[in-house]
Amino acid sequence: LSSAYARQEPLARLGRPLLAGLVDRVGESAHLAVLHGRDVPYLGEERAKNRPSLVTDVGVRLPAHLTASGRAILAALPASQLRALSPDKAAFAVRQPDPAITGYGQLKSHLEQVRRRGYATEEGDVTPGFGSLAVAALDH
Repeated sequence: LSSAYARQEPLARLGRPLLAGLVDRVGESAHLAVLHGRDVPYLGEERAKNRPSLVTDVGVRLPAHLTASGRAILAALPASQLRALSPDKAAFAVRQPDPAITGYGQLKSHLEQVRRRGYATEEGDVTPGFGSLAVAALDH
C-alpha cells in the first residue's frame, strides 16, 4: 500500500491547492480519490473549518459504488470495464442499512443519472446523516 501511495504522491501534491481553493469557495471539506480496482483510496483531503471529521482520511479505501467520488469515476468508465468491476452481488459491499446501490442494475441506473447531471452524489451510504457530491476529473 505504501508503494501505491508513493506512486500517487505527485497527484496528491498537485491536487492539494485545488482542494484548498474549493474548500475556500464552498466552505465544505474536499477530497481527492482515484479508482483502484473496485475501491477508491483517498489521496488528498482539505478540511473546512468547523466541519465534522469524516471517515475519508488520506489512505482510507472505500468501495467505489458507495461514495460520490467513486460513482463519479465509475460513470466515466466504458460499460465493459464497469461490468468487469461488478461481476456479481458480492461486489457490492454495504456499510449502512438500506444502501442506495446493492447490485449491478441499480449501479447502472444511478450512473446514467450521474452522466446526465454531470456530478455524483451519496446520501448516508458511507456515514449516516452525511452526504457528498463529486465530479470526475477526466484530463489534466
